Amino acid sequence: MKKESLKKLLAIGLTMTIAISSMMGCGNTQESSEDAGNEVREETSEDSNETIASENPVEEGSSVDLSEQVNVVIYVTGSEPDHFDKIREKLNELTMRDLNCTVDYNFFNSSDTQQKYMMLLSSGEQIDLIYSGNWLNYSSYAMRGAFEPIEDLVKEYSPKIYDYIGTAGWDSAKVNGTAYMIPCLWKEYNLFSITYREDLRKKHDLPVPDSVENIEKYLQGIKDNEPDIMPTLEGVQTAVANLGSYFRAIEVFDSKYNWVDWRMPYGIYIDYDDPSQTYNYWESDNFREDMKIMKRWADAGFWSRDALSSDENPEDVMLSGKSAAQLGVAGIGSGVMYTDRAKENDPNTEMEFVSIPYCYGKQRSVSVAPTQNGISVPITAQHADRAIALYEKILFDEEYFNLIMYGIEGEDYNVVDGKYESIPGGYGREASRLWCARTDEMYMPTIADEKGIEMKEQIAKYEGPNKVGGFVEDYTPYQIERTALMDVVTQYLIPIQAGMVEDVDAAIDDFLEKARAAGLEKVQAGYLEQYEAYVESMDNWSSWSE
Repeated sequence: MKKESLKKLLAIGLTMTIAISSMMGCGNTQESSEDAGNEVREETSEDSNETIASENPVEEGSSVDLSEQVNVVIYVTGSEPDHFDKIREKLNELTMRDLNCTVDYNFFNSSDTQQKYMMLLSSGEQIDLIYSGNWLNYSSYAMRGAFEPIEDLVKEYSPKIYDYIGTAGWDSAKVNGTAYMIPCLWKEYNLFSITYREDLRKKHDLPVPDSVENIEKYLQGIKDNEPDIMPTLEGVQTAVANLGSYFRAIEVFDSKYNWVDWRMPYGIYIDYDDPSQTYNYWESDNFREDMKIMKRWADAGFWSRDALSSDENPEDVMLSGKSAAQLGVAGIGSGVMYTDRAKENDPNTEMEFVSIPYCYGKQRSVSVAPTQNGISVPITAQHADRAIALYEKILFDEEYFNLIMYGIEGEDYNVVDGKYESIPGGYGREASRLWCARTDEMYMPTIADEKGIEMKEQIAKYEGPNKVGGFVEDYTPYQIERTALMDVVTQYLIPIQAGMVEDVDAAIDDFLEKARAAGLEKVQAGYLEQYEAYVESMDNWSSWSE
C-alpha cells in the first residue's frame, strides 16, 4: 500500500468521524468508447506463465496503469435489488477483460440514509467511488474533507469525461472553488406531483386534482365513495438537506407558492422572481393557514392516524388498491410506472394512475442542478485511477451502460424499435441506483414513455433558471444550534404538518418558542448572511432573468 493511502486510512477514523459526525447531528445512444486500435497490453496470469493479450480500453491521453489487478469498491444508496448477483458477476467479467480489476458494487440501505452515509465516509473503509448529491449534503461533506478534489484526477485518468463535463459542468460542482464530484448533465425535472387513481376519479366524477382545492375535493370524494380505500398514504420523509425531516403531504403547497426552494431552509421563504427578497414563512399567516388545511385533511381521515410511525411503502399500497393517491415524493413519471406495474401484476386490471406535477398550478419549473446526482472519490480511495476508468466505461460504453441500467438483454429486458421493454420478474430498470450515469446519448426510453416525454416537454415550457443551484451553505458557525433546531422540527413541527395537533395556532406558538430556544434566530441569521453574500456576488444577472 502506498504511504499516502496508508496515512489517509490512519487519519480518516480520527479526523473524519469528528468533522463529519458533527455536521450531521440530526437524525437519478452515444457510440461505444472507440477501440484503441491494435494496441495490446500484456499481463502474466498468476496461475501460469501464459501471456494474455487484450485491447487497451483506456482512452488516448489517459495515464491509467492497468498492469496490476486491483479491486474497485463502489457504494450507492438504497437496498440491493433482486437478481443483482448476476449483474455483479457480468460486470466483473467485463472489468477483468477491459480494466484488469474486479468490482465490489455495494448498496447501503438504512432507515436513516444520512446517518449511514456519514458512517461510511467516516469509517476509514476503502471506497473508490460513492454516489453523491446535493440532497445528501454533498457540499458540506466536500468542505469537511470527505472527498478528493476530482477535476485533476479526471483530467489525468479520463480526458474523455473531463471534456464531456465541460467548464460549466465542473463549475456547477465546485465548492469554494474546487470540484469534488463528477456531476450529472442529464436534463431532469425532480418535481413533486400528485399521483392518483384516474379510474376512480372517472368512476365517481371527481375533479382533476390539479390544485390544493381540487386535491381536497378528490380526496373527499374517495373518502365518501370508497370506504375500503385510504384516500392517500403519507408519511415522514427523513433528513432532506437543510430542511430536516418533514411530513410529505406538505409538498402540495408547491403548487401555491412562487418560492425558489419549496424546502425553505429553516423556514426562510426565498422569492423566485426576486431571490434577494426573503421572509420568515414559519412566522407568517400563510404558514398558519397552510397548517390548518393539513389539520382539516387529517381530521377528515385522508391519511392514517399512525402516518407518523408507518413504514409502509406507498407504491406497494397504491398497487394493492388500498390507497387512491400519493401526495408526496411521487415523481412526474410515477403514473406511467404504476399503471405499467399494475398491468404486469394483472393484465385485466382497471387500475389507471396519472401524475400531475405541482408546477402546473403556477406554470413554473426548474430543472435540477447538475449536483442533484453525481459520483465522488472518497478520501479513503485506493484505486481512484481505475475507478474513474470504470466510470468512463459506464458512461460511454453501451455494453457497460446497458448492463448497469437495464440488466441482461433477453433475460431482464428486450429492445423493441429502439425502446426498452421490461421482462416481468427480471432485474428492474435503473435498479443499480447509479442515477448519476444517465446521459441523453445512451438512455433508452421505454415503450410506455410517450406520456412521460409529453409531460417533460410540457414542463420544459415552464422552465426558468435554477437561481440558487450554486449556493453552498456552511453551517459550521451554527452547527450546535442547527442540530438542536432539527430536533425541534422533528418533535414539534412534523405533527403540525401532519395535522395531528388539537389546536394549530397553539401548537405553532409552542413550536416557535422551542425553536427560538434552540437557536432559530442564530441559524436563520447565519444562513441569510451567507445567502445574501451569494446573491450580491452574482455578476451574471442574465441567469436570474426569464
